[in-house]
Amino acid sequence: MRKPVVVDLFCGAGGESQGIHWAMGDDIKLFAVNHWQRACETHAKNFPADECVCQDIQSITPTDLIKDRRVELMWASPECTNFSVARGGKPMDNQSRCTPFDILRWLSMLDVKRLIVENVKEFVTWGPLGKNDRPIEKRKGEYFIMFVNAIKAMGYQVDWRFCNAADFGAPTTRTRFFLQAVKGNKKIVWPNPTHSKTAEEGLFAAKEKWIPAQDIIDWSLPCEAIDDRKKPLVEATMKRILNGIEKYWGEAAIPFLARYNGGENRVHPITEPVPVLDTSNRYGLVQPLIAELRGKSGCRPVTEPLSTVATSGAHHALVMEYYGNGVCHDPKESPLPTATTRERFALIEEMRDVKIGFRMLQPHELAAAQSFPKSYTFTGNRADVVKQIGNAVCPKMAQALVGAGA
Repeated sequence: MRKPVVVDLFCGAGGESQGIHWAMGDDIKLFAVNHWQRACETHAKNFPADECVCQDIQSITPTDLIKDRRVELMWASPECTNFSVARGGKPMDNQSRCTPFDILRWLSMLDVKRLIVENVKEFVTWGPLGKNDRPIEKRKGEYFIMFVNAIKAMGYQVDWRFCNAADFGAPTTRTRFFLQAVKGNKKIVWPNPTHSKTAEEGLFAAKEKWIPAQDIIDWSLPCEAIDDRKKPLVEATMKRILNGIEKYWGEAAIPFLARYNGGENRVHPITEPVPVLDTSNRYGLVQPLIAELRGKSGCRPVTEPLSTVATSGAHHALVMEYYGNGVCHDPKESPLPTATTRERFALIEEMRDVKIGFRMLQPHELAAAQSFPKSYTFTGNRADVVKQIGNAVCPKMAQALVGAGA
């Protein structure tokens, strides 16, 4: 008996392939296609039984690869760079934006039972570009509708949604567009979320609380004090950190803000004394933060999932209190030293050796945030690895989608 055939187009390092294998098992014949040699090496290393084709999708004749076999599932994650709002005001490339049409060619030449397409949320606004290589406002979504109608014309039922990976057990709030298409009158099935921002109890199924970033952070790694850096952090980064400290650390933020703001205190006016502090630990235990160094997010506590992992890697950093003896403070182990009942300047003096620690998240932490298993192996240098992780589909998200309609 032949194994079910699965096609993974634009497979990258294999995030969706991992999810597909989790959902369908290893008794499948999976064809993975990608143009980047490094990503293909990673895919082949983790899935040696799959057939990984390192070639531009446009140069492949689908029937030469699949022959006359029916395809149980075709997953496609076309290039999203030229759709994403993250490009800001940069010019876009019409040619790069046409890769989804390659999916139609494969769909028309093969007998595909089920299709899943993944992309950024802005994919639904896909339309023509103007002379400035920016989307024409009045024609936004025009090409997307053409794309959907072309799939329907081939006899498929089509539906799409935005799904948050954190709702399906990944410790990241990465939200992506997903389109499903099935042949004939077969019903499209979407997975039910297993997690929520706050744990929920339901009549038929309870939801667990989102998995927090603190679960994927490697607390054994050193976190250098900002004061001890050879190259100071840029002003914008410091502003994000201080805003996050002020927002989440409450009165424990006072000495840090006073020190790093050059005397300015945004929690209490400089003309007022610090409120009387008791000798309990309620002022000492502060939550480490994740500083998001791009966009407008700023900081978030490690008790929340990580935001979307970027391909550059220079996006997420850990911020935590740092003792003068070179030891980072893990809030799960012990609180800060007890604050005394003296006024503010005495408090600052006593906490002089408590600084802010700062370090970028490492590739293995980012991979864990994307829900890759610990055993997953990436090839290439650090930049290659981070790019593969940032480009990847969350395996947990792929598993949920594929498993729902299996």
